[in-house]
This record gives sequence, structure tokens and C-alpha cells, in this order.
Amino acid sequence: MTQKILVLDNSAEYRQLLEQVVVGMGYEARVTDRATEAWRILQKDPHDLVLMDVKMPSVHGDQFLKYIREKGFSAPVIAISGYLTPKVIEQLRKYRISRVLSKPF
Repeated sequence: MTQKILVLDNSAEYRQLLEQVVVGMGYEARVTDRATEAWRILQKDPHDLVLMDVKMPSVHGDQFLKYIREKGFSAPVIAISGYLTPKVIEQLRKYRISRVLSKPF
């Protein structure tokens, strides 16, 4: 069974790039730019990994991560951002972030 990776990013360019990388590595990719849609996807079909932008317009990445952890989603989450300050990373660690990647990459 192919592993599933959810890509959540408000930038169309990064969503497209990450989708190409994920699919190119042999995984199934689902992409969205909205945290609410990402949560609906995870509720219907658990994924093996989430690649998540930290700075999004409606819900900040640490809020989304906190929410999905509280709802029992335990798979790895990798945060991606151009705004990874020590304070942001500390917030993400509270909710068991797996890794962080800095933009641009």
C-alpha cells in the first residue's frame, strides 16, 4: 500500500513543488491550502505524514498542530516555513513536531 502524505501550504508554488517531490518519491499526495480542509482530509483518510506550512492566513501552524494532536492524530508532521524563529520552533515542539524545514529550499 502506498503511503499517503498531506501537503498543507498557502503558497500555490510550494504546494505544486511539494506535490511533485512527494509523487516523484513514490508516495500518494493530497494537497490543500486550508487547515479546515486538511483536517477534513485527515478525518476521512488518515495519512502517514503531514508537510505543513507554519505561517498561513487563517490558522497558524502551531494552532493546527495543537488541534490535530488533541484530536488524536499521531503521525509525523514536518513544519515548513520561512519564519522559523526559536520561539516558533519552541511552540511547535510542544505539540510533537517531527522536523522543521526552512523556506526557501
